[in-house]
Amino acid sequence: MSLVWSLKIKIMKKITLKIFPLILLFAFSSLAFGESKEVLKFSIDYGFIHAGTASMTLTQLDDSTYKHSTLAKSAKFFDWFFKVRDTLDTFIDTKTLQPRAFRKVQNEGPYNKKYQADFFAESDSLYKVVSKDTVLTNENPIFDPLSAFFFVRNQAFTVGDTLNLNYVNNNKFYEMAVIVHAEEEIKVKAGKFDCYKIEPVSALPGAGLFKAEGKLMIWITRDERKMPVKVEGKAIVGSISVQLTDFSGEKID
Repeated sequence: MSLVWSLKIKIMKKITLKIFPLILLFAFSSLAFGESKEVLKFSIDYGFIHAGTASMTLTQLDDSTYKHSTLAKSAKFFDWFFKVRDTLDTFIDTKTLQPRAFRKVQNEGPYNKKYQADFFAESDSLYKVVSKDTVLTNENPIFDPLSAFFFVRNQAFTVGDTLNLNYVNNNKFYEMAVIVHAEEEIKVKAGKFDCYKIEPVSALPGAGLFKAEGKLMIWITRDERKMPVKVEGKAIVGSISVQLTDFSGEKID
């Protein structure tokens, strides 16, 4: 194996460790208003290299609970040296749009980790997250990363707005601002869409998911769905692009 090829593999391993969790956590939840179930499928590319795929499914379990599940996996070419299979599940209250439980399983090469947390609203000014022996509290609603963007998708906003909220991941609190930058027409494999261009920004520079090398931009449709169609983020070398390739869903009567 050449030195150049070995270097490329090392770079791809580092990218994979960052980008797959990032895609799972920040490509948004897949509920549109009035949907009993929706499935979104994405292609993940590093430059001109196909790196993997991601899928998101949301089901309404009953009158009070949504279940949102995601799966990201590396392409077959990368499986032989760095196989990735990441899954997330979050259970969301249909009235408050706040999470009840969050489950994460990461399998990335030799790195394997499980994380789970349960969420409780003790009162209008006391919210609690319990994960094993760790208990975190806050006076404002607490989200997991998936339910945080589920909540954002179901808000009314326009260009120039900034939405602020708190989320917890791996027993750490983060403050996040979602900035609505512009309106743009975006063409991806699934079609052409009128979109909002938004940017999730951590209030703690250099912390958590946002210790990556550059900005993360997300395009979501300017309709009732607010469906994510494209994600772009800087990698160690070059950039990562995620595009919607297919979507489906059924309306509730």
